[in-house]
Amino acid sequence: MGTVAAGKNILTIKNITVSYKDKVVLSGINFGLKKGSVVAILGASGVGKTTLLNVIAKRIPVLSGEVTGDYGKVSYMFQEDRLVPNLTVEQNIRLVNKFADTEGSLKELGLTEAKNLYPKQLSKGMAKRVSLARALSYKGDIMLLDEPFSNLDIAVKLKSEELFKTVAEKENLTAVLVTHDVEEAIFVADEIYILTGSDLIKMPSDPESARTEIKNYFLSAEQRDTAGRK
Repeated sequence: MGTVAAGKNILTIKNITVSYKDKVVLSGINFGLKKGSVVAILGASGVGKTTLLNVIAKRIPVLSGEVTGDYGKVSYMFQEDRLVPNLTVEQNIRLVNKFADTEGSLKELGLTEAKNLYPKQLSKGMAKRVSLARALSYKGDIMLLDEPFSNLDIAVKLKSEELFKTVAEKENLTAVLVTHDVEEAIFVADEIYILTGSDLIKMPSDPESARTEIKNYFLSAEQRDTAGRK
């Protein structure tokens, strides 16, 4: 985990409530994102992590509260790859930025030999890496990543995390990523939050303290769930 200097928020979320299919998913959420910071969001499945990303991307409305910020373009890496099927790997990346360094990105992610392949010829892990390369090539004001390093072999996963961290530091990226991997969050993010559906709980900046608090939170949550089922 790194440190982010205090500064103006590029994004501010105030007391928002969001529903999906008549069910309240998020309620009373407050959040501030500083320019140049990378934030990781942890949380149980179905708690609303992807919904929060969609709110930031202005893909879904809020029932109440407000979302304000000095940002325009958003780069969004979805859980599914969403590659254009009739374009090659290289063409998919250049689709979002015709000046992108595709050779460099593909080399870093171990995809040099795949640049002329089409999405249907890629494994799920390869498609995930191409999606990451494409998202990094699109120079948005905020980058959103939904489980960006899942379904990757461990060596490729670590390499992908390293590439993202390097680019984030070099280009002063502002990013929010959703993950279930605590070590991933600690490695790539400046700040870590646990989303509960009605709160965003900030974790300590010290890695060991963060590990302990995250572990304690989820153990306590599991115990509460077990007690509730008895």
